Amino acid sequence: LNKVIALFGPSVSIKENAIKLSEYNWKLLDVEGNEFNLESTRGKVVFINSWATWCMPCVAELPSMQKLYQDYSDKIVFLFISSESMQTAKEFMERKEYTLPVF
Repeated sequence: LNKVIALFGPSVSIKENAIKLSEYNWKLLDVEGNEFNLESTRGKVVFINSWATWCMPCVAELPSMQKLYQDYSDKIVFLFISSESMQTAKEFMERKEYTLPVF
């Protein structure tokens, strides 16, 4: 089955930004330096969150994201994407005692 992930902003239609997961080859590195290819999630439900340690709304929502991850990590693939250095992201997650999968 081909699943569609929709990425959109308030002023952009979903159709303009829909991505067929089966055609998307996005390679990510986790905080340990391991490679992850989004293609491996074919047929699965994927939750992607873009965040940063300096983004106060992002930081404010992380406790609820942690709870969601604890409750559904066996059913959903979670990807927390940051453009900050992996060291910064890793130290933040450890300090807050979050177990979210950061890339």
